[in-house]
Amino acid sequence: MTLAHRIRVFVLAIVAATAFVAGTAKAQSIPSAVGPFAVDGYYSHYRLDAVGNDVGMNGLGARVTWYPWRGTVSSDDAAKFQSRVGLGLFGEYAPAQDRGFSMFHTGVQGDVSLLSTPLLGHVSPVASLGLGVLRTNLDNPSQAAATGFPLGMESTTAFSLAPSVGARVGFWRQLGLRADAGDVVTFRGDTRHNLQLTAGLSFAF
Repeated sequence: MTLAHRIRVFVLAIVAATAFVAGTAKAQSIPSAVGPFAVDGYYSHYRLDAVGNDVGMNGLGARVTWYPWRGTVSSDDAAKFQSRVGLGLFGEYAPAQDRGFSMFHTGVQGDVSLLSTPLLGHVSPVASLGLGVLRTNLDNPSQAAATGFPLGMESTTAFSLAPSVGARVGFWRQLGLRADAGDVVTFRGDTRHNLQLTAGLSFAF
């Protein structure tokens, strides 16, 4: 499947989930998450910024987010904004998949809900910024060299900065779907921009 096809499938999945929730919103009342924590488990697809051509890799990830000011009731604009801010930790792993190297990406992440109330009562657009490290482990030098991805040609660690945008769609009690599209920027040697698409389940408590 080409990158364009993957992006189309990704976008259509978000649209379908949103349409489903909108269609059922009048039939049932789904309470919003009132707890200060959220746990996400997700599938991750990378398009690595390699020399000559992008390289695809798939993996799994998990994220734990704490919303320390969630539920704050105030007429102050600053307090309202704080109530939409979350701080968390994430970890992602992508096995070698005949690429000659595996990857581990971990760090801290800040989330900001872009709207004070969810669209249609269920759809919450989110902007995020992650800071961390991306670690590559070399398994097969000849396969890794063929990918053209510099970080994969050795076992090394690079600092990463990962801005992203996405949405959480609540569909049953505190359970929802979350999808994000981001740019994992690595800083070792040349600066590399690596597209990342993620989608999975999100549980708030």
